[in-house]
Amino acid sequence: MLKILALAFSSLLLFAGAAMAQTHAAHEHGVATLDLAISGNSLEVGLDGPLANFISFEHEPSTDAQKAEVADMVAKLAKAGELFKAPAEANCKVKAIAFVSEKIPAALFGQYAAKGGEAAHGHDHGDHDHGHDHGDHDHGHDHGDHDHGHGHDHGGEAGAEHGDIEARYEFECADIGKVTGLDIGLFPVFPNLSEIEARVVSDKGQSAQELTAADSRLKW
Repeated sequence: MLKILALAFSSLLLFAGAAMAQTHAAHEHGVATLDLAISGNSLEVGLDGPLANFISFEHEPSTDAQKAEVADMVAKLAKAGELFKAPAEANCKVKAIAFVSEKIPAALFGQYAAKGGEAAHGHDHGDHDHGHDHGDHDHGHDHGDHDHGHGHDHGGEAGAEHGDIEARYEFECADIGKVTGLDIGLFPVFPNLSEIEARVVSDKGQSAQELTAADSRLKW
């Protein structure tokens, strides 16, 4: 199913052209990227960000407590209708959910594990370096000192190990024309997440928006 979603993302994002060909943010705690593609009656959402936005560590879970934390994250991320709220009159239903991470064994994702375990983004990250440089990155806006005050535990990693997670969602809407925005419910569920860099692509064009807890409605 992830391959199907990836192909949909790929075709729509290629259609968007150079205007949307910005690279995703480097691995930066507190920041995630969100890609939304609209085609026909389908609404596809891709969420990508550091594991530290969602759990307290970024290495492969080894203890029962860490595995329980992953299970809690999966349960929260699986509540697609609450995390991405479309207008009720559009009557959108979740068709597919898939998760993948290089640090989390697929078995811990259960029914939501991406088939084959591939991290198929379906969109081009260009020269995006997943070597995760926390140095002087430029998102086109000023984060100041960018201290999100995360109290997560790296489990002795000393900042040397980083992990990401990708989540893919597909919705089918009875009246897609009624969907002109989504209320993003991620911030109250995941307090370590402070910013989402969102991109929207449809046959009508493309747009980009920065979301925060104070301004969490994605509009197009």
